[in-house]
Amino acid sequence: MIFTLVFTNALELYFLHDIINTFGIAGVFYGFAIINTCGCLFVRNMVPRLPEIDKTTPESTIPSSPPIYGWLCLGAAVFFYMCIGAYWAYIERVGVDRGFEEDFIGISLSLTTVLSLVGCYFAYKVSQKMGQSLPMVLTLLFITITILLTAFLPSATMYFIGLLIYQLIWNSIDIYQLGTLANIDRSGKFVALISGAQGIGQSVGPAGAAITITMGYGLNGALIFSAGASFVAMLIYSVVHFQLMQDRRFDPIKVSSVKTNI
Repeated sequence: MIFTLVFTNALELYFLHDIINTFGIAGVFYGFAIINTCGCLFVRNMVPRLPEIDKTTPESTIPSSPPIYGWLCLGAAVFFYMCIGAYWAYIERVGVDRGFEEDFIGISLSLTTVLSLVGCYFAYKVSQKMGQSLPMVLTLLFITITILLTAFLPSATMYFIGLLIYQLIWNSIDIYQLGTLANIDRSGKFVALISGAQGIGQSVGPAGAAITITMGYGLNGALIFSAGASFVAMLIYSVVHFQLMQDRRFDPIKVSSVKTNI
């Protein structure tokens, strides 16, 4: 699913410039309307409801972890999407503020998007080998460091390298967090709530970064705000990871066949 979303985003970025030049800003909204209309045509092919779970299968008998872990994961998702919202709201403005050419910024943003496809593929492979929660913690650490380096090393080279690293790994967090929630909550309740948590983060992130800018910290302050949100998400996910490792009610051996998050 994440792979498909990233591929769609890459197409949007590739064609966006031509659409605006040909049809103006209104063309973007016409495009959204057409795409959503096309999507409606496939709704009738969706399964009307999920089938009943066979409670005799080994996977369905695995108990869920305590709900607190699910709520912590949702809280971490809010902070991570605050990071994403703040980063994407201002990373283009950061380039302009530093005097980089528009062509350089545009090419950097569009070319590096392709790396997200690579990142999604490797995240899937890593989760098969190592699970999800530990790779998620490490990935959030790399994201935090990358954003801070972009803030404190204001060169064109670091700007491009920062985008390379960020685009390569940021979408993998969605894969890891969905896998983690699916493993610790067999009911699917928290997986269903993840979109709400992401929406909250996406709303708060740009607003929080804007407040940071108006307080006099500039666009670098917005990047630091983004990195801080990623760091908080990492701390929360770290708590979940290490608590699950110590929780005897969550036996990783029992869920080895479904790729435990440990």
